[in-house]
Amino acid sequence: TVELTKSMRNTNLDQVELLKNIRMGNSVQNSLKDIVAMSEAYSDKLDWTHLCATNKDVDSRNKKCYTKLKTKEQVFKGKVTGSREAVTKELRVPIDLKLKLDMRVMITYNSANGDYVNGNTGVIKDLGIDYITVLLDSGEEVFVVRETFPVIKYTCDGGIIRRTQVASLTQFPIVAGWACSIHKAQGSTLDRCVINLGKYTFADHLFYVGISRVKDMRNLSFVRTPVVSDV
Repeated sequence: TVELTKSMRNTNLDQVELLKNIRMGNSVQNSLKDIVAMSEAYSDKLDWTHLCATNKDVDSRNKKCYTKLKTKEQVFKGKVTGSREAVTKELRVPIDLKLKLDMRVMITYNSANGDYVNGNTGVIKDLGIDYITVLLDSGEEVFVVRETFPVIKYTCDGGIIRRTQVASLTQFPIVAGWACSIHKAQGSTLDRCVINLGKYTFADHLFYVGISRVKDMRNLSFVRTPVVSDV
């Protein structure tokens, strides 16, 4: 068993302790009150990525915001090897990627040179043939290039776990960034986000994953103020 003890995403010790309390079920109500108190008040004009409990809420917000954007749509065709069905089911990036200038996006890959990482959000400023220019929320302008995403199947053979690539997709690592499911945001680091639980969240851990995606919980907002009671 390996226990990870150092927080790499959030380095504010007081905030790390609040997250620990919620994760461990200690003083949950008080910790939650402190997090809500330091968070940003919600407004629909707040141009931050929404982390949603359901894909329905994700699709609804992304579609609404994409439709409102009046810039010209461009479609980038991805290259699939192997099973197209496996690519569609397993990968976060669409095979045919529809993008517009001024579109809010999320990057879903760590660049080889470190210019951008999985979870970076920003706005598209140029659509080239071989690269897409994104102005990150941090203020940096980066050039996003195509990457190859493998689809891996794991099998157990005589007690040994074997890893087999069954398909792959070569495409720009970009998705609509107005909203993302909390589930798909696991592993991502966001500069700021809005938590949208809809009417409910069907698993307690989804709430924790959502609020722990940001580097600083002062850059967190809630569509609906959560209410949690200590058990």
